[in-house]
Amino acid sequence: MSLRISLARMLDRLARRLAPHEATPPPEPAPPPAAEPTPPPPLYRSFHDFLHAQRSVELSRMPRPARVLLSAGSAGTWYFDWITHWYGAVERHIGIERYLPRPDALPANVEWIASSVADMRTVASASVDLVFSGQNIEHLFGDAVAGFLLESARVLRPGGHLVIDSPHREIANLLTWSMAEHTIEYTPDEAAELVGLAGFDVTSVRGVWLCRDPDTGAALPLDPFAAGAPADEILRRVQLAARHPDHAFVWWLEARRSERAPDADRLRERHAAIFRVAWPERCHRLLSQVGERRDEGGRHVVAAPAATTGYLLFGPYMPFAAGHYEVTFPLRRGGAAVSGDTVVAVVDALADGSGDPCIARREIRAAELPPGQWTDHPLVFDVPELRWTGQLRVYTPGVDALTADTAIVLDDRETPVWPPLAR
Repeated sequence: MSLRISLARMLDRLARRLAPHEATPPPEPAPPPAAEPTPPPPLYRSFHDFLHAQRSVELSRMPRPARVLLSAGSAGTWYFDWITHWYGAVERHIGIERYLPRPDALPANVEWIASSVADMRTVASASVDLVFSGQNIEHLFGDAVAGFLLESARVLRPGGHLVIDSPHREIANLLTWSMAEHTIEYTPDEAAELVGLAGFDVTSVRGVWLCRDPDTGAALPLDPFAAGAPADEILRRVQLAARHPDHAFVWWLEARRSERAPDADRLRERHAAIFRVAWPERCHRLLSQVGERRDEGGRHVVAAPAATTGYLLFGPYMPFAAGHYEVTFPLRRGGAAVSGDTVVAVVDALADGSGDPCIARREIRAAELPPGQWTDHPLVFDVPELRWTGQLRVYTPGVDALTADTAIVLDDRETPVWPPLAR
């Protein structure tokens, strides 16, 4: 092979190597990882919303039709919108409210009356089809509950309906639950008895939100979201509550105005008897920041060792009506060797409202609290005007072991919170 041919072939092979060729397409970029689905917003953002939703459903089931509806307690414009949305429009809606101001804007069908629900004198007799008392009777002082029921019987037409819902006292006690503006709550049986004495026939009592197991009697968490309850458990408790009002946090009662005349004397007497039991229970819904709770010699106590500081008892978040108060705190200290002037406990009373929240305070020194002995320590004070969120507290500064009896004694019978016949 000649040199010329060999060179030509080499050049040809080199030309083929350098010649452009079809490019291999780059690989498709990998798809981005699938985004995590955005969780839907929670159905209810708070226990309050959750409970309000259940009450709204009950509202939609109230007896119909009602041309004239009277609301005992009206929280504002939103309240009337709530009634209209869930129950439906009515020709005339009377709202009776003592404590809150009249809203600037009200629906055209609303008549606002600034008055106690125990005094409906501006409402004509037998002129109302339905009276609704939503979370209201537990706020009333004195014998205003009896007054409200008697006035409801008067303003309702024959066959008209009364609907009440309210927290269940036994459940509130079980959960040590308090609301600052409440006086006493009632059991479903007590409510039905009082309504009957006022001239009504009870047609239905249902429960809202089960908080005590009907089989075991065990307490169930009030707030299922904070407790991390699964959805099926929440649904079960919603469904069972209606059938078990005795175990529900709220009872919902419906009654029809009968032909019987109210028995005002027996009504007031029975209400006063209920109050005599329920108010002391209400006043003992006390919580503890420090210490161990235990039963000891017939007492239910909370005890903290020396070097522990904090509140052995605080609560019960109650209204302090204007008047005179005498509170007795049973206390016992351990026996540390301290001087007689050393402060070993502090008791006080405080409340929200105008002025200094501290109403009264007393420092208890070692000489006043002999070691190992139960001794009573009074705190006496006057409240010139109604104050909310009242608390009674026992504080340990930690210089000695301190034990407090949870059965503090509160004498407030000179205040208008007590029904006159109960004194």
